[in-house]
Amino acid sequence: MRGAISLSKQSKNPMRAFMLVSTILSCVIGGTVGGLFLGIWLDKLLNASPVFLIICLLVGMLTSIYSISKVVQPFLGDDNEDAK
Repeated sequence: MRGAISLSKQSKNPMRAFMLVSTILSCVIGGTVGGLFLGIWLDKLLNASPVFLIICLLVGMLTSIYSISKVVQPFLGDDNEDAK
């Protein structure tokens, strides 16, 4: 199937899928909430209303996207692996 994500036999295990979903969820929540709290703290410390909140929130989200791409990368297989 063209454009479909192929999963290896090892990655079809339901427990591995659960671990992948929980890891992705923790990356999203951790990056976003961490950026939120860091931005609020820096805004209060430096008395700069929404500046650091926005910057830290964006950095947290970008960090989440990068982490998710690194976590998901081993699960994405090559289409040629199924033909072997």
